[in-house]
Amino acid sequence: MNAAPQNPYGLDFWIGFAPGPNKNAGNTLLDADPSMRTVTGRALLVQSLLCRQTTPRGSVIDCPNDCINLVDYVSAGMTAAAISQLYGTIQNELRKDQRVFSATVTGSYSFQTSTLTLNEAIQSGYGPFSLVLAVSSVTVTLLNANLLAGTT
Repeated sequence: MNAAPQNPYGLDFWIGFAPGPNKNAGNTLLDADPSMRTVTGRALLVQSLLCRQTTPRGSVIDCPNDCINLVDYVSAGMTAAAISQLYGTIQNELRKDQRVFSATVTGSYSFQTSTLTLNEAIQSGYGPFSLVLAVSSVTVTLLNANLLAGTT
């Protein structure tokens, strides 16, 4: 019996974004996969980065200074200065993951809809990839994950 090759970044159950109530709005609900499939490689890193941005700071017992909940920022109301500062905060949070070499975050905020759109360019041990998130005062929606075909 052959053992599965070891991945230096681990193996976990997939906890990702699932289709939400509005099928045209992208994937909005962070939930466990009912089939209990596992994830490794780049997909695991994406899962970790999404969780890092949707978990309140201080709620992870062994990393009390990690994580931010983007919904909390948008719920509190955004100003031009707060938006600029938030991009740096997110970049710093993403870089806390040892698999991330660099992260660049840009985006835009709609004052009419109170929605923050984030463009995250990540350089990692798995190569470059990007994430596009939409953040409202209620949800974080993964609009796009450009993971490059043929990579895990």
